Amino acid sequence: MRKIYLKTATVLAVLLLFVAALQAQTPIYTNEFSDGALPAGWTTDDLSGQGVVWTWCGTPNNAGAGCVVNWASYSDQHDGDFASTTAANGFVLVDSDAAGSLLTNHQSVLTTSAFDFSAESEVWVKFESLLGVYANPTLGFVFLQVSTDGTNWTNYDVYDIA
Repeated sequence: MRKIYLKTATVLAVLLLFVAALQAQTPIYTNEFSDGALPAGWTTDDLSGQGVVWTWCGTPNNAGAGCVVNWASYSDQHDGDFASTTAANGFVLVDSDAAGSLLTNHQSVLTTSAFDFSAESEVWVKFESLLGVYANPTLGFVFLQVSTDGTNWTNYDVYDIA
């Protein structure tokens, strides 16, 4: 009985490893924002017309060109450095506080160039983020928009984690 159990356990372990290997996917596209600027083909705009746009930052722990100029002022609201996996390479951010008092809520947009994923049966998007808010809730205000034709867009609420 013990021999059969061990063989069965070994076969199951091998099958599980095989299935895990089949499910492991090679990323179709990655970007660590390590080039010192927004990636080629990416654009940023503030649809509210107030100039609150995305910038590149290479310093996850203090102010610098394009970085959060008053990061240290908010030390009671965060746990030190911006801690994404590749933050030391650089990252992109939008800092509405740096714009001062805004007349209306800003609508900062970061747009990639088009990707052709037509050969893929499904596509997953994974990214790391940090969002600090003052008055508005995150739910319903931060979206990833996806289109299969460049005209019709589907909104995915980034912070809807239910």
